[in-house]
Amino acid sequence: MTDLGLKEISIIIGIVVGLSSLITGLINNYWFLPKVNKSLKKFESELKNQEYLQQEKWKIKRDACLEALEITDTVFSNAFSGEKTLKSGEKVELKSYPIDVPRARACYNKLATTCKDSKVIDIWKKTLGLKGEFDAGMIVDLRNVIREELELGTQIDLKDRDDSWIAILEKQS
Repeated sequence: MTDLGLKEISIIIGIVVGLSSLITGLINNYWFLPKVNKSLKKFESELKNQEYLQQEKWKIKRDACLEALEITDTVFSNAFSGEKTLKSGEKVELKSYPIDVPRARACYNKLATTCKDSKVIDIWKKTLGLKGEFDAGMIVDLRNVIREELELGTQIDLKDRDDSWIAILEKQS
């Protein structure tokens, strides 16, 4: 048996390290990285799908909230309909409009299935007169709870709640 010199040992170590690197590289490129990439792509796809579903849910909720405001406008129009006197002294007739009950029920269902809690529905019922007497200033409460539900920022504090719902616009001279 021959004694190996430093040169031969260095060559053997170099060959072992080279083969080890080659095997590691092949395993990484043809087995490990494809699995990692596949997992990352699957995760990315699932994340995009969840974001899309959240966005669609938010749109349904937004549309239902805006529809609740429209239905409330109709209820208010009916409640405050009749002859009114403008500041100028002119008398005008405020029309009443039919209330679409199936639309209101559908809106309620959308709110009940998409809102995080019952705040919007509770305030909406009050503005519809389903929880006792109501006034036009309650629209402020409904708008603010909708702003909170849709995460649109802080509440808006209108100083004159009685003028927070537009019943009529004065004619411009």
